[in-house]
Amino acid sequence: MIKKFIPLFVVCIFVHGCSPEIKDNARSLVRGNVIDAVGNPLTNIPVRAEAGRFFLGETTTDEQGNFQFTSLESTEDHYEIIINKINEDEDFEQENLDSTDNPYTKVSYYYEESEFRKTYSLTAITLKEKAKLNFRIEKTSTTNDTLYWNLSLINPECNYIFDNNDETPVDFNCYSRNDYTDRLQLSDPDYMHNFFSVLNSEAIFTYHINEQEPESITIPLNQPTTNYAFEY
Repeated sequence: MIKKFIPLFVVCIFVHGCSPEIKDNARSLVRGNVIDAVGNPLTNIPVRAEAGRFFLGETTTDEQGNFQFTSLESTEDHYEIIINKINEDEDFEQENLDSTDNPYTKVSYYYEESEFRKTYSLTAITLKEKAKLNFRIEKTSTTNDTLYWNLSLINPECNYIFDNNDETPVDFNCYSRNDYTDRLQLSDPDYMHNFFSVLNSEAIFTYHINEQEPESITIPLNQPTTNYAFEY
């Protein structure tokens, strides 16, 4: 199992003045296990600890899906453990989420506490498989139409929030639906984007042209990559 530890002075450079501050001689143990939807261990899944954008430690899972590392502690009143964060600028829509080496969703544990726990034990963290939707709208007619559309699909993330040393989350937001809406006119009639969701889920495309009644189309996401094109 690969472990990484960044010296304190290097961390300070990246956060421009060490805010939040690191607690002297204070460390937390982070450990757990990562599996897929059917219970198989997942290897080489990145796990990292942060306080805001402040990096505190990281590791990857071993062949049994287990991970363990020592995390720095900070003066922040919150702490986050993120499983399967691809990169610093990860976003739901970004194309860099498309990784053939790591086709799984992301799970995070957010702790709103005044004091760090000495041990964070996370067992049976389940990651689902992601699905990529190559989505395209193309105007093929010559009429001066306005297309109003909405795309609804499941966000490939699960977030748990803990408070006051509770062992069960006080709130969570797991694989909720996100909606993307736009209007296309003759001056800018086409649209193309890659979206990411959860494998074996459905995207719902709703549209109406000018003042017509809305119509909905269900797009099954049963393959790692689905191509969908709509012409109007």
